[in-house]
Amino acid sequence: MGCGNVYITIDDRGDTDNRPWRVFLKRGKVGSCQRALLETVGRLVTIHLQDGKPPERLRRTLRGISCEKGTVRRISCMNELARMLAENTEEDEITS
Repeated sequence: MGCGNVYITIDDRGDTDNRPWRVFLKRGKVGSCQRALLETVGRLVTIHLQDGKPPERLRRTLRGISCEKGTVRRISCMNELARMLAENTEEDEITS
């Protein structure tokens, strides 16, 4: 990924529907601003999920975001979060 190693944890409520419930994003040795931004995104995604809203809109919004370093474009941690939300969502919840 373009922003280095970002650790993404997606928890469910532990009930039978296995829907994503909480998201944590963490990166190793980074400055406080980068850490705060990742925590903020995790909290906002968590609020969205806990309000019972489907994750599809989040996935569509985050998919395709890239990081640029000079002339090189890399996959962003937000794009990876979108991929992981898709993996943690049952097929019947996915809408086009």
